[in-house]
Amino acid sequence: MTSYIAQTGETFDAIARNLWNDERLFQRLVDANPQYRTVVFFAGGETLNVPNLPAATTTIKAPWE
Repeated sequence: MTSYIAQTGETFDAIARNLWNDERLFQRLVDANPQYRTVVFFAGGETLNVPNLPAATTTIKAPWE
């Protein structure tokens, strides 16, 4: 797990987009930082725990398989 220092006005979804290019992963940040679960906009300077994401496992099969 790494850390991230929030900037003034950032939100969990914006941070998730910056870190992982997917704002839908914001809940992973919230779960790793329960002390900030009620924060909408960060004041700036808060140190957040950044969880490691599992490796993507996408399996696409051709229709004939």
